Amino acid sequence: MKNNHPFPALSETGGGLAPALGPLTPLVGAAFLGAMIKAIGVKWGGGFYAPTGIGFELLLATAAGALCLMGAGGIALDRAMPLLRQHRLSYGVAAVPLGTGTPTILLIIRG
Repeated sequence: MKNNHPFPALSETGGGLAPALGPLTPLVGAAFLGAMIKAIGVKWGGGFYAPTGIGFELLLATAAGALCLMGAGGIALDRAMPLLRQHRLSYGVAAVPLGTGTPTILLIIRG
């Protein structure tokens, strides 16, 4: 059977490589943060602890927020980009609403 939809495979691969390589790290962290907010919304109501709780998702959301705010390390590809050579906290602060806005709106609409 031929796979006519390569986008999911490419996005999964790119999403996994992006934090390791470091291009546009605040945006990658924002995307992870948005995914974890959506996961928390799906599992909401199951308590805090595993297997039905939101504890692990909350931990990953916190780590994604830290990735947004702290930026990439010294050997990341961000250091080769002139605008991102020196990570500024404002980049991370601007990226967090991007990652949290859409999933929050979708969760509110979904009810």
